[in-house]
Amino acid sequence: NAENSYWQGAAGLRLGYDLGPLITVFIDGDAKYTAYDAASSTLLAYENGRTLTLRAGVSYARDSRISAELSAGRAWYDYDDPTLTDAPSWVVDGSLTLKPDETLSLTGSVETTLAPSSLSAGDIDAGLTATGNLRYALNPWVALRSEASYNRTVALGSGLSSWGYSAGAGIDLTTSRFATWTGDYSFAHDEPATGAATDTHTVTVGVTVHR
Repeated sequence: NAENSYWQGAAGLRLGYDLGPLITVFIDGDAKYTAYDAASSTLLAYENGRTLTLRAGVSYARDSRISAELSAGRAWYDYDDPTLTDAPSWVVDGSLTLKPDETLSLTGSVETTLAPSSLSAGDIDAGLTATGNLRYALNPWVALRSEASYNRTVALGSGLSSWGYSAGAGIDLTTSRFATWTGDYSFAHDEPATGAATDTHTVTVGVTVHR
């Protein structure tokens, strides 16, 4: 699996301007380089390359109770190998955090990625992932959690796509100042570009020991 292993480095810069005590507009740029450990067995070439992204957006924050950010822009994946085709894509990123009180926390996010394709050899995948999480503390010893996500990947050249979603719930039980027990159940549905859809059920139980 060396062809799926890679090293990655990134750098970014953000310039912002406060429109007031709560709202900030910004321009965000970043560059990321990906170097694979081995050449693709299908392409017989390394898929090394750089991702260049430029976004503009707005953020909002009010105390620790509400924070939100939304940005959109353009990204470009540039292969080092001239025999592979580079491609651009629109990107959207966002996040929202709500903490109305000390017992309740809700978070959500949307992220867009651009990377060498896992669906079509030599192509470039544009991926979109949306997630949501909720945590509610019943009391100092018991907390309930839930989460849901959706993902979709499209190969920009061939148009092949895959998608899926997941949902789950969990509980945190603090039995002493030294130990917290956790229990989780999750369900995931995946629709690959080729082949049959799959459903996965997962149950996990664990304990965290505090000193």
